[in-house]
Amino acid sequence: STHSKNCIKENSGVRLVGMWFKGKRIEDEVFCNSGESIWVEAEIEVSRQIFDLILNLELELPNGETLLHLRSDMVGAAWNLLPGRYRLYVRTANLPIKPGIYSMLLRFVSLNSRSPLLLNSDKWLLIVEGKDPLSGYVSVQHSFDIRKEDSTRQH
Repeated sequence: STHSKNCIKENSGVRLVGMWFKGKRIEDEVFCNSGESIWVEAEIEVSRQIFDLILNLELELPNGETLLHLRSDMVGAAWNLLPGRYRLYVRTANLPIKPGIYSMLLRFVSLNSRSPLLLNSDKWLLIVEGKDPLSGYVSVQHSFDIRKEDSTRQH
């Protein structure tokens, strides 16, 4: 199975509501073309205050080795959250990797002693299509963002 168990503890105060890849809800696999821009969204429900939340996007090779690890705190984004719903985003300017099958996951982390947290999403397959012009892998430009969700919104 491509799914991993969540690392979340029941009393963590954070629940992953849903994830989207390029605007479509993630089920088991998603597709993109080599070199194109991608974005991943995650909606979380927070029931307690979380300090210094960091969002990570990890891309793994078939052997489980990490190919790409993007961290929001490395670009100056760590958020203090009050209870409510939030939609978090990670966007890449491009994803210049070789065509193939990879696995991806989102990780939510707070290293702050007032609200320690480690939550992994399930892994999903990323199928990268296209010609094979790349002989190696390169770093991508990326950004992170967050917005408070309206609690009256229907899902």
